[in-house]
Amino acid sequence: MKIANPKFTLVVQDFKTAKFNQTELSRRHGVSSSTVSVWLRKSGIKGNSRGRPQFEKPTNRQLEMLRQVQSDTFAVVAERFGVTKQYASKLLQRWQGWAEHKFGPRSISAGKSQEKAEIINIESHTIQPHVISFRVSDQVLSGILDLRRAGQQRRGCSPHFVARSLLTRLVEDKQREATPAAEQSEFNYCI
Repeated sequence: MKIANPKFTLVVQDFKTAKFNQTELSRRHGVSSSTVSVWLRKSGIKGNSRGRPQFEKPTNRQLEMLRQVQSDTFAVVAERFGVTKQYASKLLQRWQGWAEHKFGPRSISAGKSQEKAEIINIESHTIQPHVISFRVSDQVLSGILDLRRAGQQRRGCSPHFVARSLLTRLVEDKQREATPAAEQSEFNYCI
C-alpha cells in the first residue's frame, strides 16, 4: 500500500484558500505543477482545463448565420457568408439547442426546396442518384464523337453526355418493346 505524500493535504488546503494558483503551489511546496494538478483532481477539485474556453453564446456573425439557417438551406447561407455548407451545418449542430430556444425550430419552406430542385435540374435532365462508369477504347470514343457530329446535338456536348444519351435511349427502347402499346408514353431522346 502506497503512503500518501504529506504535502498532498497542504497543497489541497492552500488551493482552497484561493490565494495561490497551481504554479505558485508547485513552487511553494517543491513539487511539479503536474503533481499539483493530479492531487487536486484526486481530491475532487476541478483544475485548469486545456485549450480555449468554449463560448457561452455565438459571435455576432455566427448569430446572423444561425438566424438565416433557420429558414434557408445550408448552401444558400454558405454562399452568402463565404463559407462551406459543411461549416454552416456544423455551426447549427454546435448551437442547435441555443438556436431553437432563440429562433424556434428550423423549417425550410417548400419554396426553398423547390429552388434547390431547380438548381439540380440541368437542361431538363434531372440528376439521377446512380453513377455508372466504364472505360472505352479509342475506337468506341471515336464512334461516340462521330454520333455527336452526325446527331442533332448542340455544339460543345461532351462525349460523356452523348454516351449517357445512347445508353439511356437503348434502355428506354428495350423497355418500350416490353411494354404494351397502350401504356407507352412519349419518350424524349437526347439524340
